[in-house]
Amino acid sequence: MTKKPLISVILPVYNAKKTLKKCIESILGQKYSNFELIIVDDGSTDVSDVICDGYRFHPKVRVFHRRRQGEASARNFGLTKANGDYISILDNHDWIAPEMLSEMQSAIRDTGSQIAVVGRYLTGDHESILMDQFTDNKAILDNKMALRELLLERRLDSLVGDKLFASKLFNEFRFPTGRSHIDIGSTYKLLARANRITHIGDPLYYRKREESDLNSPMGQRNLDLLLFSQDIVGFIKKNFPYLESEARYLYYHNLKNYRAQLSQYGAEDSYTNFWIKTYFKRSFLSAMLNRYFSLSEKATMVLARVGAYRLARPSVDYYSVNSRK
Repeated sequence: MTKKPLISVILPVYNAKKTLKKCIESILGQKYSNFELIIVDDGSTDVSDVICDGYRFHPKVRVFHRRRQGEASARNFGLTKANGDYISILDNHDWIAPEMLSEMQSAIRDTGSQIAVVGRYLTGDHESILMDQFTDNKAILDNKMALRELLLERRLDSLVGDKLFASKLFNEFRFPTGRSHIDIGSTYKLLARANRITHIGDPLYYRKREESDLNSPMGQRNLDLLLFSQDIVGFIKKNFPYLESEARYLYYHNLKNYRAQLSQYGAEDSYTNFWIKTYFKRSFLSAMLNRYFSLSEKATMVLARVGAYRLARPSVDYYSVNSRK
């Protein structure tokens, strides 16, 4: 019997005592047997480090403790310890269905893909299901098609957790450290490296919504998302120029959400307030001409432009993956 490929599951951990045990148990409860779990405690100050150590004698688990350096650094450290043919990188707030790794690996094997993607559930308090996302999207895509779907946030988006990657995609690749929203600054590059991506469609990933990020003043961490969005436009112009309109749409979409959120909750500092407003003003006319912007999105842009901010509230997309990472 041919041995199943090894999957390395990397789990950065930081102050997640409320959700960590459920997350780890969901990984250890996978139907797929040939995996290793690499837990990287990134200087937790609650009891998360103790919870991690409770699993250190499990035969599939390795636990590492480091001083606080941020999630990207913890992911990069985990990559240096991974032995797998495939890489899964999860969030310590989330959990996965028992069949997720098995279904992903089977899809990769059957289609010759380098990346597998699943649908997901967005969950709220007490693990209630708020909505499903990117489900019933079964498809086999090349990297150009996958990038287009990501830029338009249709079949998939930048979340890393609902994807399984061939380990070779991480050769000479590391997540950007010292910044927020690292998924949006990374996933497009991994998709571009893959020849084929398969989407399973079934919702097998459970993502916890973070309310604090949705109803709080904007900070400099939010500017990272806009800067990464600008990087995507530059990358696409250079490598996939026929997708430039789609790349600009993603930037305008994120900018529109942030401008409306800024109008509701303000900013923590004048620097953030200035740059969100400046980026918005600079992009307004070109955004209005972008063919992927819906009429409702354009209406939100107009309302924000003329100062009728409160009328824009219903159009803010609070379910975007970009709200947390």
